[in-house]
Amino acid sequence: DDIGLELFNFRRLYVYEIFGCTLKEVESLKWRVFGERASDLIRSEIPIEANGSLAFGYLSGQFDQKADFAKQCIQLILGKNAVTVQTRELYLFKPIDLSDLNLLRKYVINPVDSEEVDLSLPPRIPPINKEPSTSIYDGFRSWDRERLKLMQKELGLAMSEEDIQWIQNYFQKVDRDPTETEIRVLDTYWSDHCRHTTFETALDNIEIEATATPIKEAFALYQRYRSELGKNDHPMTLMDVATIYAKWFRMKHPDHNIEISEEVNAASVIYDVEGEDYLVMFKNETHNHPTEIEPFGGASTCLGGAIRDPLSGRSVVYQGLRVTGAANVMEKVSDTIPGKLPQRVISKKAALGFSSYGNQIGMATTYVRELYHPGYVAKRMEVGAVVGAVRRSDVIRARPAPGDLVILVGGETGRDGIGGATGSSKAHTVSSLKLSSSEVQKGNPMIERKLLRLFSYPEVTRIIKKSNDFGAGGVAVAIGELAQGLLIDLDKVPTKYQGLSATELAISESQERLALVIDPGDYELLEHYASRENLTIHHVADVTGDNRLVMKKNGQVVVDIERTFIDTNGVRQHNDVFVKDTLKKSNLDTRQSRITASFILDWLKKPGIAMQKGMIEHFDSTIGRTTVLLPFGGKTQMTEVDASVQMLPTKGRKTQVVTIMTVGGDPDQLSASPYRGAYLAVVEALAKAIAVGGDISKTRLSLQEYFRRLGKDPRNWGMVLQALLGALRAQTDFMTPAIGGKDSMSGSYHDLHVPPTLLAFALTPGMADRVISPQFKGSGHPVYLFCPKTDEAGLPLHQEILEASRTISKLNSQGIVLSAYAIKAGGWIEAVVKMGFGNLIGFEGAEDAPLDTWQKPAYGGLVIETAQAIDSGLFCLLGQTSAKPTIRFSSLELSLQDALEANSQTFSELFAPTIASTETTPTILTDEISWELPSLTSYVPKVFIPVFPGTNCEMDSEAAFNTAGASTNVFVFKTQNQLAIRESIQEIAQAIDEADILMLSGGFNSDNESGGSGKYIAAVLLNPYVKAAIERLLARRGLILGICNGFQALIKSGLLPWGRLGSVNKNSPTLSRNLIGRHVSTMVRTSVVTNRSPWFWKLEPGMIHTIPVSHGEGRFMANQKSLERLLDNHQIATQYVDRAGKATMSMPENPSGSMYAIEGILSPDGLILGKMAHSERHGPNLYKNYPEYQGQPIFESAVEYLKRSKSR
Repeated sequence: DDIGLELFNFRRLYVYEIFGCTLKEVESLKWRVFGERASDLIRSEIPIEANGSLAFGYLSGQFDQKADFAKQCIQLILGKNAVTVQTRELYLFKPIDLSDLNLLRKYVINPVDSEEVDLSLPPRIPPINKEPSTSIYDGFRSWDRERLKLMQKELGLAMSEEDIQWIQNYFQKVDRDPTETEIRVLDTYWSDHCRHTTFETALDNIEIEATATPIKEAFALYQRYRSELGKNDHPMTLMDVATIYAKWFRMKHPDHNIEISEEVNAASVIYDVEGEDYLVMFKNETHNHPTEIEPFGGASTCLGGAIRDPLSGRSVVYQGLRVTGAANVMEKVSDTIPGKLPQRVISKKAALGFSSYGNQIGMATTYVRELYHPGYVAKRMEVGAVVGAVRRSDVIRARPAPGDLVILVGGETGRDGIGGATGSSKAHTVSSLKLSSSEVQKGNPMIERKLLRLFSYPEVTRIIKKSNDFGAGGVAVAIGELAQGLLIDLDKVPTKYQGLSATELAISESQERLALVIDPGDYELLEHYASRENLTIHHVADVTGDNRLVMKKNGQVVVDIERTFIDTNGVRQHNDVFVKDTLKKSNLDTRQSRITASFILDWLKKPGIAMQKGMIEHFDSTIGRTTVLLPFGGKTQMTEVDASVQMLPTKGRKTQVVTIMTVGGDPDQLSASPYRGAYLAVVEALAKAIAVGGDISKTRLSLQEYFRRLGKDPRNWGMVLQALLGALRAQTDFMTPAIGGKDSMSGSYHDLHVPPTLLAFALTPGMADRVISPQFKGSGHPVYLFCPKTDEAGLPLHQEILEASRTISKLNSQGIVLSAYAIKAGGWIEAVVKMGFGNLIGFEGAEDAPLDTWQKPAYGGLVIETAQAIDSGLFCLLGQTSAKPTIRFSSLELSLQDALEANSQTFSELFAPTIASTETTPTILTDEISWELPSLTSYVPKVFIPVFPGTNCEMDSEAAFNTAGASTNVFVFKTQNQLAIRESIQEIAQAIDEADILMLSGGFNSDNESGGSGKYIAAVLLNPYVKAAIERLLARRGLILGICNGFQALIKSGLLPWGRLGSVNKNSPTLSRNLIGRHVSTMVRTSVVTNRSPWFWKLEPGMIHTIPVSHGEGRFMANQKSLERLLDNHQIATQYVDRAGKATMSMPENPSGSMYAIEGILSPDGLILGKMAHSERHGPNLYKNYPEYQGQPIFESAVEYLKRSKSR
């Protein structure tokens, strides 16, 4: 569809090239590692016709997660390390014209990370590169200016000419020539990405157009703050403007809750949680350049980098948001600008990359939006934001001392990400797709998951003096920033492969790595906990007292630079600024005021207003048991929520505290006036927080700036300055300091430029029992409109917004506010219509409703539904809710169903929200038996929860069993070497022997490997020692539960459906990819079919529960004979049902298209249960915008069964 090419007889094959195994061994691995008997065909030879195939694979040096996972499985099964796996993809089709084949090549193969492969040639292992020595630039000290410019061009340096001359002066003083590594390290260290050189440029002459009075007043405010802070002698910079209010606020309010620390990787505030202080950290990260040229990898590592910033602050991340900017994602691929990837391709692959990473590490992503503006064709915007928390008493902040150790923990180092910091600081050009492959980092979320678990131990976080994330700049920056004096041994840096040079080791941005400073006496403790989490640590550097950055490789000193020189950050640049009066034009009041049903339907189809549910459901929104508001609410799950609201995780401490994160920023408003647009961005974020019950008096901000390359033109600099001044004015008006931020000044492609963009992320505390959701709650309720007045500059009056916030807070405390929605670009009509979607509750407008403002983007405004009439001069009666599902005014009536269809259709072709099904499923009669069990005993059942590569639901499973009254044993499977694997097998077998329940928790597949982590778990279960232990467990009538990927493992091992390990054949049932072809995260209804199992003995057949699902492969499939056998044996435990309680094949009720609407099945004896829906994701205050939520108490049922059974 994307390129208008029709392929006949199309087949997609995965090709594995295996080295280090015999043919006999490969034969034994076919169905255990590579394919699945029930659904796959395996070929050893492939007939290829001319122009009838296309094979491609990753470039050498790129991380291939599919190959890595296959290698891990082989090492587990065969017990050998010397194995190499490479994967390719092969498309087969009826031969086509060469021109069409070239079109297909261009569409499928991204030259940044992949290449075409000739499968007619024998496969070969990529050669091991010989490690080059580190060269010295002989004569550098005496080079003239032209020679230095030539060096800058040849090396592709991001630094300025003045910087190179500054470096030359330094080496003239120390009387030697620099090494290649030193030049690259300084280029990286001083890059705009790492040192914000654009934002730190001195602004010499600032001229503001005479008519721009509000902007002049904001600049005067900035000057006043500078004066009161005693900074008049400091240069004026964009960074100073961005951070000035937070500094002034801390000075004026010494009782502030902002954590002050030398570690500044994330904004950090202090929350009082039931009398104990918690550090809550939040960070926004951008990967615009990498995502533009390699969407999947760029977007995935955007999230990975965002997570590691608060993680390096010792907090564990639990809450995520994603905001992106795109041009026309619906345009034809043939209209793509030369040198660019198609917008639709970037949008789809970036969504897959970000969601894949977040889903695998196990972070709830509960707010996802894509913004649209033609300017983002210049370069995509990809922004991730996260929130993490940790008890304050579990964190120390200490200055590193000479003799301290610097430890690297996490992933290995490769060539991916080399030059990422400098690359993102350079212009994007037509050649970027071909030349920038090394700049894009490759993520491995399973390693990041291990780091999250490691930092969940207080014993670990309490010994870390200082920590840094290996983001932009690699070793040079991550370690280089930790202390004034450092000696780094590059030979100790673990690598993915041999042959890396000193320079590559120094600046590689390979992901999932942290640098920790600890006392030498704490090394063994750290090593112990790292080993428990299947991690290795490496002592790679020492803190010295020399105030020098020194790096060694093979005994050679490759970097030796004085700290004082490094910290100059190069030559400070200077520029003049001209600020144009942009307030003369407004985007606020120029829209059509007439209101008709057809106008509303067309309005709801606009890209900035249309529903993005098909994209949003890619993201797991419920993992972690913290989600207070689902992304979509109401009984239909169709009212979108404009905030991420999560319970603050407190490890068992009961609390009502929630963290609310919202974001504001409208590229249309910012394009019209960066000053007003930035002010409105803050207002929008605050209004969204008010709408969900947040207390904005305690809000803290983090800003994200994204602008064109500024060059030397003062007018370009003026656009950024006025945006920051607009944000400064808003911070002042609402007393909400911006304590974090991220700037990206590279949004240009030749003569194309991104719109001036400033996003305001707002972190606001709240209480779970005060959270408001946006869907209408019932009929006959008054609906009020708050629309703040605006001043001459088009800015809403902040006093009115603050008063409205206080009014809503008071009404909310009295239980009067039932729902609320912040007005955005779609005006109040968008709010009213979308509030009605969730519960299909209509609206009847008042006779004097302000129909002339229905489209007005009244930022700061709110629509609220109340339980009774209210008396407030700020709120006018807009109408009332209605049982009839229509939107009705005196001049029109609009069906909510028609509105919903219009709002849903815009992106349905790009991200299908659902698929229709005409297939029916037979009604399965419920089956009930009577249970007679002895009285309860004091016995505490023991649950064993193994953690395998890909597992991410073990913490939720542990919490669910602990709540039910069991004791849990969580064990991480070790894979570092063969000895660790053998010991893990023995420990698992022993733990199963000591347990009453084996819990196989959910997780996610590796890359797009079908059944990936499920295959690995099945391989462990089929190990002779583990197999024997499981058989002993079942013989003593112990229980087994597998959820999501755990269900996959039970199916692939043969434990389900027939209860026999190793019994899988081509006729066995299987779990395959969802019928819709994508991941689905939503709430489903399931009905209990039988209670013939300890997991259901307390439940009545026919009972309906609403449970989260989050999977890409949950479609239960079996042949008719197997289905009938399951029916006859009463092994179908639960079915997906619609709101009438009837089993269905239709989405969204049956999210995967499972046959017979099967959600869960039992073994013949009922001891083993496998299911897709996450019953463990249950707890107080969750899913408050889903009125039909009803948890499924299978954990309580199983635990009580064992408590009673033990008395026999």
